[in-house]
Amino acid sequence: PIPLLPDERMPNECYTAINLDALGPLHMKIENECHFNSLCSKCEKEKEKDDEMDRARDKRCKTKKGWIVLFACPATRHITLALLQNKSCESFLMAFQRFCAENSMPRFILSDNAPEYVRASKELQAALKTISSEEVRKILGEKRIIWRFTPAVRAQHNSIP
Repeated sequence: PIPLLPDERMPNECYTAINLDALGPLHMKIENECHFNSLCSKCEKEKEKDDEMDRARDKRCKTKKGWIVLFACPATRHITLALLQNKSCESFLMAFQRFCAENSMPRFILSDNAPEYVRASKELQAALKTISSEEVRKILGEKRIIWRFTPAVRAQHNSIP
């Protein structure tokens, strides 16, 4: 017999359960356009690559590191990508807030043991405890997020089967 699917793969709604993963670092250009041209403007021949030209290009085309967080729905296999400026918990929480505003608050999250995810999980739980209004606590308590982490060196457990 075919085994049953996990509960998080069963709902018909998109993003009631999500898998989190990150990509990066990616190098992003800071400026709008690159001013380095590999062809000579006079003769249209390819310029020689020497250290001076590489240094000049690096000065004109500055880059910085960026990361992408991937929100994947295991039921519908729909994905959403969000750009992170750095790999901190605050940056991830801002991306998670945007994700929840656009889609909905997930009930279940499966992620790896990245430090920003572990800290975000703890901060969300602590934020729920500090809410003084009983009405708000009741509403958020109904939408409680269950956050499960995959084993430390088992990347295959975080995939969408």
